Amino acid sequence: LGNLLIDMRFQESDKFFVDTEILARATDVKNVGEFSDQAFSALIGKEFNLGNSGFKAFGSIGARYSSVNYFEQNFDNDILSAQKGIFSATAQAGIIAPLGDQILNKLRVIVDVGQLNQVGVKYNGRYNFASNQWFVDLSGGLFNGTYKVEDDFNEKEIERSEVQMFFGIGRTFK
Repeated sequence: LGNLLIDMRFQESDKFFVDTEILARATDVKNVGEFSDQAFSALIGKEFNLGNSGFKAFGSIGARYSSVNYFEQNFDNDILSAQKGIFSATAQAGIIAPLGDQILNKLRVIVDVGQLNQVGVKYNGRYNFASNQWFVDLSGGLFNGTYKVEDDFNEKEIERSEVQMFFGIGRTFK
């Protein structure tokens, strides 16, 4: 099993931000081949202060490209691993809750509509080191939905349930 997640935020001012996320996963499945999927999303959004407490609300919209993996059976009864690229619109809304100067909590709801229809909840916890340049992230999410793919013979609607857990180390450039 191999996973790679690159999550970047570009924010020059309080007017708006741009979030990008690149995700790649792969694992071998016995007697079938490799199961792998990739995703790329780009969103533009805005944060809103909720008083003097440091709490913020945010919303963003954008697009997601996913290369999804599924299994199909051919006429010889062989099970094959197949991939298809799909597009969807994506939107997020949530809250940011700081605990002091070094701990930041973010909870968001994510909705995708298009060839991928899903809803999910994602939590990010961040610990900023004293220098405020390096940080440690811990995140997790739960997603449920469906996606549609077509081959030469028919259209398939595939149910999808996913639990994500990530741990990362990052740096802020200001």
